[in-house]
Amino acid sequence: MLVNSNSNYVLLAYIIELVSGMNYGEFLKVNLLEPLEMPNTGHRASSKELVTASGYDPVDINDLENSRYFDYSIFVGAGSLYSTTRDLYKWMAGIFWGGVLQPGSIEQMLTKHVGRRGYGWIITKEARKVIGLDGWSNTGFTSSLTYYPNENLTIVILSNINIRGVKSEILKGISAIFFGEAYSPLSFSAEPMEHELAQKIMGTYQFGDDFFIPHSRMNIVEQSGHL
Repeated sequence: MLVNSNSNYVLLAYIIELVSGMNYGEFLKVNLLEPLEMPNTGHRASSKELVTASGYDPVDINDLENSRYFDYSIFVGAGSLYSTTRDLYKWMAGIFWGGVLQPGSIEQMLTKHVGRRGYGWIITKEARKVIGLDGWSNTGFTSSLTYYPNENLTIVILSNINIRGVKSEILKGISAIFFGEAYSPLSFSAEPMEHELAQKIMGTYQFGDDFFIPHSRMNIVEQSGHL
């Protein structure tokens, strides 16, 4: 049984190369990137290709360090692309208004399928329709692309700090500003947490069946006043 995984996207990229007779990066350039005028998006096919972006990883609680070397060419189709906020806006516009997909294909992509994660619109607690695409969180970088169709709003978050919570908080803040809602600015504190508050948060949390690892568990513990 096939599931939504990185390995499947690597396999899909290989199928594209076999069918088209082109390498993956060239296929994307000719058929998608050039027609959509996305000059700052590409496929890093070789570790020798220069991409001038520095990424950082968290160290312990308060520090950062330069991200370690990673050869993205081994993740062709599943994590080998780089882009910019402007180009990703063009990509989202191209999907929904630019003819990248036929209307029937868009409808199929956004139709809920029982027992399959990652298909269909997300409906927020405010009853807003939204589609969210998470970029690959890996060494030094994380990203997200969010689209509200009824409001024609696209929010692109690109971060060179590999902390998933940062992009989530930035996204919540930007969307709250647009919708005129209250929000709390993102802030970090090195001060130890009160023990009583930590005790309320500590514990074992289990994800639902729609998580990418269904029913997996996460333990939150206190260490020197920090979670």
